[in-house]
Amino acid sequence: MSDSLKKVKGITFWQSPMLKKISGLYHGFSCRKGGISTGPFSSLNMGLKGGDRPEAVFRNRQLFLHALGLSEAELVLVKQVHGSRVLEANSGLAGCKEHLPADALVTAQKGIVLGIMAADCVVLYFFDPVNEAIGLAHAGWRGTAAGIGIELLKTMKALYSTRPENVKVAISPSIASCCYEVEQDVINSFAENGRLEELVYCKQGKKMTLDLKETNRKQLIKAGVKAEFIASSSYCTFCHQDLFYSYRRDGKKTGSMMAIMALAEPGQWCQR
Repeated sequence: MSDSLKKVKGITFWQSPMLKKISGLYHGFSCRKGGISTGPFSSLNMGLKGGDRPEAVFRNRQLFLHALGLSEAELVLVKQVHGSRVLEANSGLAGCKEHLPADALVTAQKGIVLGIMAADCVVLYFFDPVNEAIGLAHAGWRGTAAGIGIELLKTMKALYSTRPENVKVAISPSIASCCYEVEQDVINSFAENGRLEELVYCKQGKKMTLDLKETNRKQLIKAGVKAEFIASSSYCTFCHQDLFYSYRRDGKKTGSMMAIMALAEPGQWCQR
């Protein structure tokens, strides 16, 4: 089973069954229900880029984090640029504002909440149970072509002695191959990065559709993560308009979901 939706205090969010029962580990992926935003951002919009009112976005983030038993004061966000830079999160970066440009975060510090935005792109959740370290990566096609999941694993190895074969990975809801038509330049980008063998796509005539989830899964297995330790969501953000925002479906004037992940000391937070 790769999907589990949970509703707490009116806030609906996705969790990976593989990760949700691990003591001291918090994670979730927001859906679009239960917030205060209106219009095309209705209702639990987590992002500022589409043009929503900042006060609504910050309140939505608070509602989502509180539903998970977390504090917005400990949230670390980055300016996502569709690259492959990995940043180590610490308390100095905490707060609801976006900070340095990067597309992935790692930490072994308990009490820090990692946050990544998405509106179709894959988010990868990493948990190293041996060294008690976590990571989140924003993997759109550009980040995937650059191997952002592999870069995150390298960073966790350098910082925390993480071994890929011990790591558990959850893959968030994202646009699925049924709805993700791409042009030749996307295929070329994978070839230029030497990742064409990992690319999972289907070509019918001039039409090409990309499977971002499966491409990331193949990359991670090649990097040493065990196949049985990778769990992918079956939800397509484009198909499920009632649950998720979608940049590809709705255009620039739409909301964003947020992926979060955190480690906690015993009793630090109360799961709600």
